[in-house]
Amino acid sequence: VQNLLAFARGGSNLRSYVSINEAVEAVIELRSYGLRQQSVGLAVSFDSDLPMTIADPHQMQQVVLNLITNAEQAMSDAGVGDSLLVKTERSGDVIRIVVADNGPGIPEENIERIFDPFFTTKDVGKGTGLGLSICYGIVSEHGGHLRVRNGSQGGAVFTVELPIATPLKSGANGATL
Repeated sequence: VQNLLAFARGGSNLRSYVSINEAVEAVIELRSYGLRQQSVGLAVSFDSDLPMTIADPHQMQQVVLNLITNAEQAMSDAGVGDSLLVKTERSGDVIRIVVADNGPGIPEENIERIFDPFFTTKDVGKGTGLGLSICYGIVSEHGGHLRVRNGSQGGAVFTVELPIATPLKSGANGATL
């Protein structure tokens, strides 16, 4: 029900000038213990020169948390895979967040539908099919892109791209510059 309400309601739009590294790091701290309990190795790589941008940090955390949780569940359910990579990097004028696993990957027939609302490959009662759709909506609302592909060595690779933005400044007469 919460996922459905969040999907219907849309984003909170509480955007500020934020460090994407800090937002991702908060999720890593939250999930690292659970991943260790599931015997999933976690590799983290933060671009130390990553610029800040304008975003809702809580929504960005929701996106990363969902991507990590989906990867963990896919590996657990399939009994394939035991490692997860989460990294941030700059590529031109965008910030990238990459979440990659070495699990079963996504069947090619599902790649095009993976972000559709209510589409799920999970058993009845295990998923609503809204998580990735909500993530896609959040990233789109931030002017970014969410993409998925299967890795060359197997597993799924999700890439979030967000535009680099600078904060607006007020001029001497109160005008926004």
